[in-house]
Amino acid sequence: ATPDLVGMARMDGSIMYINPAGRRMIGIDDGAADPLTLNISEMHPEWARKPLLEEGIPAAIRDGVWTRETVLLARNDTEIPVLQTVLSHPGEDGNPAYVSTTMHDLRKLRELEGQTKKGRQALTTINRNLEEQVRKNKEVTQQLEHKMAEDDKTRQAMLLMLDDLNVSNAEVRKTNRALKLLSKCNGVLVHAEKEEDFLAEICKLAVETGGYMMAWIGFVEHDAARTVRPVAQSGYEDGYLEHIDITWADTERGQGPAGTAIRSQTTVINEDSLTNPNMAPWREDAIKRGYRSSIALPLTDRSRVPLGIFSLYAKEPHAFGEEEVVLLEELANEISYGITSLRTRIAHEQHTVVLRQSLEQSIQAIADTVEARDPYTAGHQRGVADLAVAIAREMRLTEDRIHGIHLAANIHDLGKIHVPAEILSKPGRLTEIEHQLIRTHPQAGYDIVKGIEFPWPIAQMILQHHEKMDGSGYPQGLKGEQILPESRIIAVADVVEAMSSHRPYRVGLGLDAALEEIERHRGVLYDPETVDACIRLFREQGYQLPAASPRPA
Repeated sequence: ATPDLVGMARMDGSIMYINPAGRRMIGIDDGAADPLTLNISEMHPEWARKPLLEEGIPAAIRDGVWTRETVLLARNDTEIPVLQTVLSHPGEDGNPAYVSTTMHDLRKLRELEGQTKKGRQALTTINRNLEEQVRKNKEVTQQLEHKMAEDDKTRQAMLLMLDDLNVSNAEVRKTNRALKLLSKCNGVLVHAEKEEDFLAEICKLAVETGGYMMAWIGFVEHDAARTVRPVAQSGYEDGYLEHIDITWADTERGQGPAGTAIRSQTTVINEDSLTNPNMAPWREDAIKRGYRSSIALPLTDRSRVPLGIFSLYAKEPHAFGEEEVVLLEELANEISYGITSLRTRIAHEQHTVVLRQSLEQSIQAIADTVEARDPYTAGHQRGVADLAVAIAREMRLTEDRIHGIHLAANIHDLGKIHVPAEILSKPGRLTEIEHQLIRTHPQAGYDIVKGIEFPWPIAQMILQHHEKMDGSGYPQGLKGEQILPESRIIAVADVVEAMSSHRPYRVGLGLDAALEEIERHRGVLYDPETVDACIRLFREQGYQLPAASPRPA
């Protein structure tokens, strides 16, 4: 179920429906009926009502959809930032019957933006303080060097102090690098699209910005050996990850930094690979590549279930200072959040794709059922759909709108399922009564699918595909801009495909006759822009209609 508010309202603003998620968002129990006593304007504070009523709903009626960031007013007077989309739904008379709206809660996004802003401000302040400390340390160093020239005895003491200052400066530089790394990784998290790219970029930044010799990220496996599987790496590695054979099981090879960090869910630091007894299984490979110290940071999901490990390597022993470790732990938390968020989003997208595929397969099954009843027009709907898609692309419509046109065209004659099969396949001219019966199929098709929620106005496309620009079409007699652009495209494709194909009462008239028909009535019966696009397809680009089924004997 969607976490967004989904609602419908009559044109006077009275609420018809609010989904359970929407009730919870505005603070109404699922069983309560009082949202139906609301007016759509009462769901917004006063300052937000005017844009909705004077701009939003008229724009939705005019364009079909209106989207804007605004504020939802909960029952406890809490103002909730939302992304609101308003859709207009016409009735059978073509006039707006009701509007639907979805509101996506933006509070988590605003919270993340606020945290990112505060974090950047804090990083700027820390950087400024660190730079000031480095400057002061440099001044002290210069003063000490000057005094050493005056007194050789004092010089030895000063040298010791200089050593301490150099260590301090090194710590400042490392902490500063960790701060920059954390800042850049936050930017990567905000714009991440794919998990593998996100993890690879984090490892790359750890080496290039953080200054570490090598960085890698591994995921835990729940096999018998409890393997840790590397999934991203950057820096000088030279086959190290192929030989280390790390596990998070409580065994000898699971006592290293990575395995211990995963089991304990705490950061583990290897101060010196030469002397750390827990590094015995990997000591030779680590020293060979110059890894004198390392840090292992656990990655977990929101329920503290282990996800994996983030490991960094340095060329000097005791390389990880206290403040640096705090920042790296914060980075590990950000990586964990990024992994969990990306997986949640991908799972949602995959579920949406499965639902859409199931819906489209059902549509195709319906289309096949209709065509099976009429052997003379077998493949007609698919032919119309192919041509309509080609015309829409020539008119540079978006791929999303083109997909909706394809689906509608594939079932545009769905209503013929209510027409007796003997009329559809009658091998002679139809009587006037039979003609009138066939002319009911747009309305019948609309009635079949009007209750199905599509991302596109499929039902209206079906209802309007026999309307004409001058109002002489049926069933509503719509004119010009009253007809959906998608329906105008399907209408032209329908005429061209039908005239080019065989019918029970005549042989196919051919493509030339079909193109002459739409040219002769361009701007009168058929949309001129659609006609021009169709003509270009055939005469300039060599488009050909799909091969027709053999004519019945």
